[in-house]
Amino acid sequence: MKISKCAAKELIFAFLLITSLVSLSFGQTITGKIDGVVTDNEGIPIPGVSVTAESPAAMGTPTAITNDKGSFRFANLPPGIYKLVFILDGFQTVEREDIKVTINATISLNVTMRLITLEETVEVIAENPVLDVKKSGMATNFAQEEIENIPAGRHSFALRILKLPKNQSLSFTMGPPKDNDRSYL
Repeated sequence: MKISKCAAKELIFAFLLITSLVSLSFGQTITGKIDGVVTDNEGIPIPGVSVTAESPAAMGTPTAITNDKGSFRFANLPPGIYKLVFILDGFQTVEREDIKVTINATISLNVTMRLITLEETVEVIAENPVLDVKKSGMATNFAQEEIENIPAGRHSFALRILKLPKNQSLSFTMGPPKDNDRSYL
């Protein structure tokens, strides 16, 4: 079967037309984008903010981290309604809802995050120590075991201490005697 020149031209034209239409369809995107900048109250960019994009249209939950200029970007998001959540320790969490992503469109969203003021109350419950503000001095208590380990010579103070009954401790006060104070040797 012979094809005429006219039919051959028509076939070539149809082939080129279909090929160009297919290549054009590959150039079209069926996704959208969200980008923006996160700053603090003073307009200073905040790096390290975790930004999540939640939507039933998305497969999973895309997450982005802001760069040193506070910028974030979500590319290739399926069309739908999104909720963006911005989180960073020391700042209040920010949520932006009802963000509509359409085909081949870029949504720009700038967000300001506020610092959190931390307040902490510490309550200490304890009894006050009993202090005698009228009497001053220094006291030392010796247990019987400590007394028994003191080296003792003839007629020494230690020999007199050793004569104390068992399970009794010796207490004495240094300083000038007061009206009711007694000193023992």
